[in-house]
Amino acid sequence: MHYVFVRVVKARYLPTNGNPIVGIAVSASRIESKPARKTAFFEWDQTFAFGRDAPDSSSILEISVWDSPPGGGSEDAAAAARGKFLGGICFDVTEIPLRDPPDSPLAPQWYRLEGGGAHSGDLMLATWVGTQADESFPDAWKTDTAGNTNSRAKVYLSPKLWYLRATVLEAQDVLHSTAPLKEASLYLRAQLGFQVHKTKSVLTRNGTPSWNEDLLFVAAEPFADHLVFTLEARQQHKGPSPIAVLRIPLTAIERRVDDRQVATRWFNFEDPNSEKARYKGRVQLRLCFDGGYHVMDEAAHVCSDYRPTARQLWKPPIGTVELGIIGCRNLLPMKAIDGKGCTDAYCVAKYGPKWIRTRTVSDSLDPRWNEQYTWRVFDPSTVLTMGIFDSSGASESEGEKSATRPDLRMASLETGKVYRNSYPLIVLTNNGVKKMGEIEVAVRFIRSAPTLDFLHVYTQPLLPLMHHVKPLGVVQQEVLRSTAVKIIAVHLSRSEPPMRREVVLHMLDADTHAKAALPHFDPKLSLAEAVDREELDEEFDGMPSGRSPETVRARYDKLRAVGARVQTVLGDLAAQGERVQALVTWRDPRATGIFVGLCFVVAMILYLVPTKMVAMASGFYCFRHPIFRDRMPSPALNFFRRLPSLSDRLM
Repeated sequence: MHYVFVRVVKARYLPTNGNPIVGIAVSASRIESKPARKTAFFEWDQTFAFGRDAPDSSSILEISVWDSPPGGGSEDAAAAARGKFLGGICFDVTEIPLRDPPDSPLAPQWYRLEGGGAHSGDLMLATWVGTQADESFPDAWKTDTAGNTNSRAKVYLSPKLWYLRATVLEAQDVLHSTAPLKEASLYLRAQLGFQVHKTKSVLTRNGTPSWNEDLLFVAAEPFADHLVFTLEARQQHKGPSPIAVLRIPLTAIERRVDDRQVATRWFNFEDPNSEKARYKGRVQLRLCFDGGYHVMDEAAHVCSDYRPTARQLWKPPIGTVELGIIGCRNLLPMKAIDGKGCTDAYCVAKYGPKWIRTRTVSDSLDPRWNEQYTWRVFDPSTVLTMGIFDSSGASESEGEKSATRPDLRMASLETGKVYRNSYPLIVLTNNGVKKMGEIEVAVRFIRSAPTLDFLHVYTQPLLPLMHHVKPLGVVQQEVLRSTAVKIIAVHLSRSEPPMRREVVLHMLDADTHAKAALPHFDPKLSLAEAVDREELDEEFDGMPSGRSPETVRARYDKLRAVGARVQTVLGDLAAQGERVQALVTWRDPRATGIFVGLCFVVAMILYLVPTKMVAMASGFYCFRHPIFRDRMPSPALNFFRRLPSLSDRLM
């Protein structure tokens, strides 16, 4: 997309003592500069960019200088029109030179102002035709952004997240100085920012409680916070009361990249009600940052990165993906201004820790961006996610409602081939499915790794070693993911221009897949001794129900939760079947090619080798000694888990 750039530098010999304003008009667009700074010259040093749909279209570029009263400083167009006309210049747009980087910038020149009298003065400016690749484009005042300071394109980076593991072992001397607490139920409350975890309550008489519990937090670099431990006592007929407190800076905690044992340390408690450091007992802790885990911040089926936190465990990239965001068509109005529906649209794309945001195109239902971005690819079984949002902060998915987004899976892209397609933007509302428009993008994957190394990735597990050596529970991992999403949202909201919390939550799919955090349905039948009175009352309730509306509503909500669990299990089973089907459907051309090649090799082995030898070799392999076994999943299982399912196509 071509733009007409105009750089207004300064003016001299203007017959005014005020703060003149420069007006620029081309086609149907008109822009006024800020008031000039009065030095030895009248200085502006501003760059303007006018969109140009047809490079060969004929139009006139008009640049005029208007007087403004001293101290006025108004940037309003009407105020500029009321000033005195000091002179102007006209250019034929077809005669303006075309500049393509890496050409050097055009040097500004002095032009004589005409039409303002005998001594109109001179204006220094430069004008050229360029594209978004021009180095002046990011800071230029663009006609399609209406001068919004937060409308420029921006690249964001997610903070580096770590899992902080705090193992609480035991405490000593916690009751020696507190006479009333002869016997108390003690627990330890750990807090890191907004994250709060508590250990189980332990009854103690000698002031030496023991817990031996693991508490897991999510911490973001740079480590400026403190991990705060508060020892609290819970007595009968009384609420919890703090006994001692401990503050540990995160910078004092060591890091590990494997499952080695971390040395325990004793920390002294302090009095929470006194500013002086008084000994209130001590606690034994084992603290470390687990760099061998990948901190999940996305839904599992649309994850864009599986690398561990520790950089020394990263493998080299296998290629790069290039994304060209062309534009949108037929967007629906998101708000009304002066009775007219409009949309100030911008696009957000995320892959790995890198986020990009295009510039905001104001008041357009068919915005055009023509911006290009690149990412490094470390795993083919990853997904690039995009979304369209309105600059008012409400996304096209109406904030909290579920919506489908264009998700581009790297494994489905052939090496070196350019895919240019339009993807529908669909939102699921209370009234059903609603199409919000279309987005047109071009994408290309370029492989940089050797062929054998690239195919070898398909036999490797998706998640790092620590997820298999010391796995996290489903519910625990979803809670940690929700925490990571909140940390990322806070971090990106502090950028300039800020990325709104609603945008981050929508891109990370935090609310859409909240039901995935529910534990899987328990296949064991309920025992009679484990059934509580509420369940028995529900079992013997007649039809229709004779209970109160509140009770019926609570039972209905419980039934919905059970139904969500069953739906989750059925969805997982369907995903496994879709992966089996993907072996022969060529949805992932490389995976299907590997499968066909392996089938040919197995057929040749079964044809050439006697069946008894194959059975004996299989038996020796299955019953091999543990020293020949690997803690990681088998290559066949890794290959199967990497096969694409249809989960990313569902709403």
